[in-house]
Amino acid sequence: IYTMTPTSSCESGRPKRKHTENSSSSQIPEDSSSEITYTPIALITSPFIRRNGCPRQSLLTKQTLAFLDFPDAGYLDGIEKYTHLWLIFHFHSNRASHKRMTKIRPPRLHGAKVGIYASRAPHRINDIGLSLVRLHKVEGRRLYVSGVDLLHGTPVLDVKPYVPYADAPVGVEGWVRERDAVRNQLGEMQEELTTMLDHKSDDPQEQGLLNLQKKLQSLLTAINSNSVEQSECPSWVSQPQSRLKKIEIPDDCIGKIAEYSTQLEVYRNISVDDLVETIKEILMTDPRSVYRKQKCLNQVWWIHFDRLVLTLQMESDVVMKVVDVEYCAGDYMNPDRFLTPEQLEEKYGNSEETKEGENTHL
Repeated sequence: IYTMTPTSSCESGRPKRKHTENSSSSQIPEDSSSEITYTPIALITSPFIRRNGCPRQSLLTKQTLAFLDFPDAGYLDGIEKYTHLWLIFHFHSNRASHKRMTKIRPPRLHGAKVGIYASRAPHRINDIGLSLVRLHKVEGRRLYVSGVDLLHGTPVLDVKPYVPYADAPVGVEGWVRERDAVRNQLGEMQEELTTMLDHKSDDPQEQGLLNLQKKLQSLLTAINSNSVEQSECPSWVSQPQSRLKKIEIPDDCIGKIAEYSTQLEVYRNISVDDLVETIKEILMTDPRSVYRKQKCLNQVWWIHFDRLVLTLQMESDVVMKVVDVEYCAGDYMNPDRFLTPEQLEEKYGNSEETKEGENTHL
């Protein structure tokens, strides 16, 4: 059970300001009635054991699978008719949740700051996350999703179906293209009819064409006058995601992946070729933190994927190589029983995941 207490400004470590007539009166009351308690509906089983290596956003890696087990299959009745779902979850691995930052540095801004609510930073006043995932399949009381960006064991608070008419602005790109295509076709039809009807005639057939022309004109007027709402965001958000150009996985590493593939948790029933392609897809997004890109260019590092520990090294600025693959034993439902960061640091070198205050989202 998670209890979330909204934090007032004086709890953030900042000096308490004297209230005046012009001060905001929307302060959160500091009494027990402001506490909200949630019980997770499920813990997600994900291939991402630790934060380094986990995608920064959902759907960046479309082949990544995860699943949720529910106490009764009845909860999932009818959900298979949707293609996408919203997962509302708790950031259970946040280390800096006690620090109430008002501004953060998104990686794409290269050091510049924005307000916490102008970003999708994981370190928030209340550690609640929202991810859009694709529904992969339903088997009994187990729900499979793909495109996940959640750590293994993340407590999920709710699952909601993605409904385009409610969850996407009317002016999404696909609709605008479709509307413009229809408008162009109607315009061409109207021009052809106008050419055919340049001369006056009492022919009933031509009168029918004239009526059709008027209807087309009415449709065009309606389409052109329809104000389409457009969704907007800052230019730094819409910049292309940084990606590498090549991932090298030597044959000996592919052999180890094949050897361990039958002992995996989420990817046990996936072909070796698909497993290798999924690993490449994840690494192509360049999961390194900004700190690692700037300070640890020549160091090897590691990420967890399912029960695999992948040791990685940059061959150039745009080429990443898998230099070793090992199997990670332990109780998968309890990630703390895997190799500790200290053990991994001793074996692989610097194991720092994310420098304090760095936003791994956007």
